[in-house]
This record gives sequence, structure tokens and C-alpha cells, in this order.
Amino acid sequence: MYRRYIQVLYSYGYKITSDAKLIEDSIQDLFIYLWKIHQSLGDTTSIKFYLFKSLRGK
Repeated sequence: MYRRYIQVLYSYGYKITSDAKLIEDSIQDLFIYLWKIHQSLGDTTSIKFYLFKSLRGK
């Protein structure tokens, strides 16, 4: 999932801030968080939308 969405997440993050290091750290934090809670995640109709919304929250 990381490899599939890293580029689009980075592009989306760049629309929020131009701080490349912050974007990279936020994406990394997001995937670490998702790995930790993956057992309790429910179904979603759009993984991409879920990742975008989660990244914005970071």
C-alpha cells in the first residue's frame, strides 16, 4: 500500500505545505500508525480518500 500511494500522498501533502521534510515525516507517521492499528480498522470504500484525510489530520 505504501508503494502504491506514496507519490500521490506526497503530491497531496505538497498542496498543504511546501515543507518536504514535514510531508515525508507525516506520511511515515501515518503508515506507522496504520500498522499499529491495522487489526481494528474497518472497511472503507476508498483507501485513497482515507489516506488523504488521515494525512491532512497529521
